[in-house]
Amino acid sequence: SDVVLWDLPDLKEMDNKKEVFYPVIRSLESVSLIVKTNYSKYAELHKIKDYFEKYKVPFKGLVLAE
Repeated sequence: SDVVLWDLPDLKEMDNKKEVFYPVIRSLESVSLIVKTNYSKYAELHKIKDYFEKYKVPFKGLVLAE
């Protein structure tokens, strides 16, 4: 099943609360993000992509929103 994430918590917060987020992350088969075109920065998106790939969750793609 695919999960599309919108309004993702800060990655530091997710790391600080691994007991909450880790079981959810491990259950994902892939992840796609909805991003605001004028708000999201490439470096931020790359960090999010790397974060999920660290847990062996493939990054499927982006959906652009205005």
